[in-house]
Order: sequence, then C-alpha cells, then structure tokens
Amino acid sequence: MPEHLTYHRRLDDGTVLSLQFVHPDQERVERQEEGLRQDANTNDVQRFESEIQSQTYDQQIHALYTAEIYPREFPDEDIDSLSHRESLIIDSLLKAFRTIEDRWETQGDPLKWYKRPDLSRIIEEVSETQWRQPVPDVAGRLLSNLIFGHGLPNANHRSSLSFVETYLSTFEPEFEIPDTGVRGEWFDWSEQYVHESKRLLMLSRKAPMFQYLEDWGCESVIRKNDIVVSFKEYDISVEDPRSRFRQQHKELSTEFVYQVLERTEYDSLIGAEDPGKQVFLDRISGTQ
Repeated sequence: MPEHLTYHRRLDDGTVLSLQFVHPDQERVERQEEGLRQDANTNDVQRFESEIQSQTYDQQIHALYTAEIYPREFPDEDIDSLSHRESLIIDSLLKAFRTIEDRWETQGDPLKWYKRPDLSRIIEEVSETQWRQPVPDVAGRLLSNLIFGHGLPNANHRSSLSFVETYLSTFEPEFEIPDTGVRGEWFDWSEQYVHESKRLLMLSRKAPMFQYLEDWGCESVIRKNDIVVSFKEYDISVEDPRSRFRQQHKELSTEFVYQVLERTEYDSLIGAEDPGKQVFLDRISGTQ
C-alpha cells in the first residue's frame, strides 16, 4: 500500500498539473472538477487541464489535479495604473522574470503562465516589508514576502532572489548571488533553502487538505523535483497554517540571506542598517 501521494502530474507537452482536491466520493471530485472548469471559462484562462487519479490508503480516495494556462502578457492597464515609485519596483522584478523567461525560451521550453500576473500583490508585499532594519533582515523579509505573494505567473523563487540581489547591490554594487541553478557547492546548499521554502509555501495553502489525507492513511506528498512533505514532520493541524508557516518562511529566508552574505564574503552588510524604502527606490531609479 502506498504511503505518499504525488502532488504534481506532468503532461506530455510539459504542462504541470497540481493537486487541488481529494475525497473518497468520486462524484464529489468530478463536481469539483466541473466547477473549476466553469470558473476557468469566465476568468480569461487560455487553457484548462485536469485529471482525476485514484489511490488506495486506509481507504480509496480520488485526487483532482488541475492546471490553468494564461496568456503570456502583462495587462497594459495594470502597468499604466502604477505610480512612478511602484513602477520602479515592478520594472526591477519584471526585468528578472523576463531574463529567466528568455533563458527557458532559448532552451526550447517556454515558461508556462500558471496564473494571472498580480502586480498589485507585488507592490503590497514590498510595502508590507519592514524597512530601516538590519540589511539582511530587510532582504530576508523581501525575499519571503515576494515568494509568498506569488504575484508572478511562474519562476517566483528565481525572480524574488534576483530582486533581493538588486536590493543588496544598492549597498555593494559588485554583489551577486552565485548562480544557484548550476550544480556544485552553491547549488547543493541553496537547493536546501529552495526545497524547504516550497514545502512551507505548500503547507501554508494546503495543510487542511493534508489533514484529510493523513486521516485517510496517506503519510506524505511528493511534489516535482522529488520534494517530499512528510506530515509527521510538520504540525499540519495548526489553527492558522498560513500565518504559522509564513512566519517560519520569513525566518528561513532571513537565515538564508545571512548565510549568503557570509559565503560571498560580504559579511560587512550583516551589521549595516537599511536607510529606508525611499533610499532604495532612489538608488534603483539612478540605475534604470
């Protein structure tokens, strides 16, 4: 009898479906699938894909996997509505995103847009960051907030890391985060952060569903890249999973930034104080 459930399923064209709903009653799962399909038809979704897979633990359950593919464009009205200060933030993040997107395009595997871009969410997460704190604390909060805000249609971790690199380079212009996508010492170390980050992000959203899975005899889920989330290792019954796991994610991201600064020998920034959001915006304005 299996102990885990696959969290992602990959179609032949590379589209990745994610676990959305589970239940022992197959008809209920099918109704959920139809409801999501109808919602997609009214939400400018370019393509909707779904699968239902059955699995037996202490009892048989049926798992619904879905993917929504959106047009690869940022709405002009969203960009036009930005203030000058907001545009500086968005331009910096989108520059990173488009660089990543171009890289995938060159490799013959274009990034799919699995959600509608939410530029207002990006602005909100940056605004909610507490500035005028030690530089690595601000950088860690920025990293965590942008990842949790999930305002981009894909590549949120890589784009958020690039934005934090931009922030830190306003203090040390030569600063760069080593390429975490190339296997080696940096890849192996940073991969631990990225994997745990994705676990916490998933737990913050799906802990209630995971409780049901555990009750039905499932012990873990495995997402793409073989990232295992064992239910025994996390308190999935916590009353407010989003707040709990988001706090853990902030702590994880802040510790990651501290270690980045130590490993890149820019530990002088560990004792530096952030002068405020406006100074950051003024600095990046001068580089654009």
